[in-house]
This record gives sequence, structure tokens and C-alpha cells, in this order.
Amino acid sequence: MPVNGLLLTLTEDENLAGESLLEIAQRGGIELGERTGRWQPLVVETEGTRESHEVHEWLAELSGVEMVDVVFSSVSSPPQDTPSEKVLK
Repeated sequence: MPVNGLLLTLTEDENLAGESLLEIAQRGGIELGERTGRWQPLVVETEGTRESHEVHEWLAELSGVEMVDVVFSSVSSPPQDTPSEKVLK
């Protein structure tokens, strides 16, 4: 399950930036961080890498977003019990 930390650079047009942030906030799997000026951090959690790329492309196409930077990416699976751990339980 991919988890990505992204940093959006928003347009200087506050109306467009605000509209885009509202659209982002309504989409599932995205958690917005605290905005600082034109920079909006967010976390995206998806079912797979394909969906992760689709969200990235969708964000980049929003009229209020000038740039999408990836600051963190993890595609690791949740830890699973090893056979020895199952025996000990």
C-alpha cells in the first residue's frame, strides 16, 4: 500500500488555489497538512502504485496547482507474521 508525502506549490491566484484545495479535501485517501503561503503538504495513501500515479497526475492537472513534489514515498507492505511468530501466539 503506497504512502506518499507530497508538497504542492499553489498558484498565486488565491481563488484558484482555494478551489483546488476544496477539491483535494473532498477526495478520499488524501490528508492535508498545514498550509504555509503557496505550499501545501499532503499525504496520499492508495491501494497500489498505479493509483498513486493517477492521484499525482490528477493533482498536477488542477488549475490551482503549479507543481507537485514528492518528498517521501513508501511502497512497503504491512508487516506479516512469520511462521515462527504464528507458533508462539
